[in-house]
Amino acid sequence: MVTKSVKILFADDDPYILEMIKEFFAFIELDAEFAQDGEEVLKKCAGTNFDLLFVDYSMPGLNGIEIAKRIRERLPRAYIVLLTGLWSQIEPEELTNVDEILAKPFQLSQLKDIIIKVSRRVKFSRKKGRTSS
Repeated sequence: MVTKSVKILFADDDPYILEMIKEFFAFIELDAEFAQDGEEVLKKCAGTNFDLLFVDYSMPGLNGIEIAKRIRERLPRAYIVLLTGLWSQIEPEELTNVDEILAKPFQLSQLKDIIIKVSRRVKFSRKKGRTSS
């Protein structure tokens, strides 16, 4: 039950991970945008209201925490997932703009579960918006 109406951005500087995720999204017939660094994420967010963003913690330029802060200012309702294998470098107070953390290495099923959860949330939110007008 993956909905195509959810706008997703996946950001990671590792080309292997990006390619794997692109193939996975194609397999489950899901469209998404992809970025390899923080600046590219911000550029894409300037033109699209993403519902769900997967952002790697350790990327060149801006790290995932800094990206999440800027995204939250622009897209307050977006669901932001921080991808990291570097738990020891993150302080709890840095996570105020992050909705969920996905530890690397992760399973593709974990990714799909998050997408389904956010899809339901977005569907409910849009339905609620139509009935309250």
